[in-house]
Amino acid sequence: MFNPEEYTADKWLKASSLTTGQPQVYTINGGREHVFEKTNEKKPVISFIEIKQEMTLNTTQMKSLVAMFGPDPRLWIGQRIGLMPVPSGIPDKPTIMILAAPAPVPSAAAHGIPAQQQQALAPVGQ
Repeated sequence: MFNPEEYTADKWLKASSLTTGQPQVYTINGGREHVFEKTNEKKPVISFIEIKQEMTLNTTQMKSLVAMFGPDPRLWIGQRIGLMPVPSGIPDKPTIMILAAPAPVPSAAAHGIPAQQQQALAPVGQ
């Protein structure tokens, strides 16, 4: 069998693809420039580890990424960001707001805690 989503999913991440109310966290996997055939317009694009869709960046989104991670897009790779749909200036066409993602909670092993003590710290039932 095959997965129909692989053949019907949009190539580009849109605000309507995201769940409202809570930012969805993704890890930047790369960036490039893409030229759109119909308009011959060149736009910056980022890709993610967790999803196949890529995201074109508008000026506001680009400024957000530069403010968070600096002007060198190579340094954005591996950075986690929150994406959230928000209203835009165009009715019925939301846009994507980029937020700083919360830092992951470090594991006990990352702090050099021995395995025996980690088990003692684990919640009951794990």
